[in-house]
Amino acid sequence: MPPKHDYIPQSDLEFKNWQAQFIEYALAHAGALGLDAGQQAAIAAGRTEWEAKLAAHFAAHDAGRAATKDKNKARNDHKKLLRTIAARIRSNTSVTAGQLEGLNMTVPDNVRTRLDPELVIRKTPAPVLAARSEQLGQVTLRWLPRRRPFGMRGIRVWVADVTEAGKPVYRYVGDAARQPYIHKVGNKHTVTLEYKVRWFDRLLRDGPFGDPVTVAVGSGIAGKKKA
Repeated sequence: MPPKHDYIPQSDLEFKNWQAQFIEYALAHAGALGLDAGQQAAIAAGRTEWEAKLAAHFAAHDAGRAATKDKNKARNDHKKLLRTIAARIRSNTSVTAGQLEGLNMTVPDNVRTRLDPELVIRKTPAPVLAARSEQLGQVTLRWLPRRRPFGMRGIRVWVADVTEAGKPVYRYVGDAARQPYIHKVGNKHTVTLEYKVRWFDRLLRDGPFGDPVTVAVGSGIAGKKKA
């Protein structure tokens, strides 16, 4: 490993210039510097050998870049030709799917599969519901995704009063094609409600319910004043 502050440059080009000046001066002042004939011959031969190898290195580097450029051009030209031939083969209606597979080409699916509407409604993920009581006596419902999935017309909203312990009894409260959906509760005292929703399609078929959400709703009806 060279010293941290080495006077000999690290890069090849800087080293080339440095060693040339070093050797030329050393040979010109060999007597004063105390260099014998063997030492002079050694550094002169070393310079010749190293500069020859440096020139070969640069030549190989340039040749490699040229070879890479030539290779890329040949590949692009070859690929363009193969695409043209492949397109001509594909346009031939007598060519079979097996022949296309033999050519390692993709085989198009020309058989249209009819979507089963009932399968669509069953497989469409249920909406993800969020419920907030932003005003007394009413609940605001929003859901994800914001855009209706393919084939869906809207959501159906069901609610259960879970203020008291026990199994919730749900009742249908309405449909919504856009959000938010505002449910006006009209409660006289604070209640805890549980909502769940599901998609329905253009044929009014219902999808699966999503996870229920619970919200506390403050009273929206003021009490009557005593006379």
